[in-house]
Amino acid sequence: MKCISIILGVVGVLSSAASAKDNRQHIDPAYQKNINYLAGLSDAQLKLVVTWSANVIAVTTRCPALQLTPDGKSKITAIYILYDVQDKHLMPNPPKFKRAIRFYEGAFRTAAQRTDSCRAEKAKDPGSYR
Repeated sequence: MKCISIILGVVGVLSSAASAKDNRQHIDPAYQKNINYLAGLSDAQLKLVVTWSANVIAVTTRCPALQLTPDGKSKITAIYILYDVQDKHLMPNPPKFKRAIRFYEGAFRTAAQRTDSCRAEKAKDPGSYR
């Protein structure tokens, strides 16, 4: 239940991410709230979130027939935020966000090398794919 609340904390940010500006003064307040939410997570919680993102992105890369559900989309939102704030130099805690991005890249490599079938991947996380 705690894991679901972490994911639900970053739901709906995809539209906010597009409206973020390069200047801190012009950032959408909802987007800034989500950046602060990720910054407030412990390292263990942030690693869990980026691991979910890595798994979902790797599966959709290997299995293009699997479409993401809204739950699946919410799982990958956090990594987009991390990369976006890194690119725009908006990180409230740069070392923490950089560690999370490095951890994501390692988790993605691991997930991408798995040889499970698309059906097996969908069975592991049925709520994320259609």
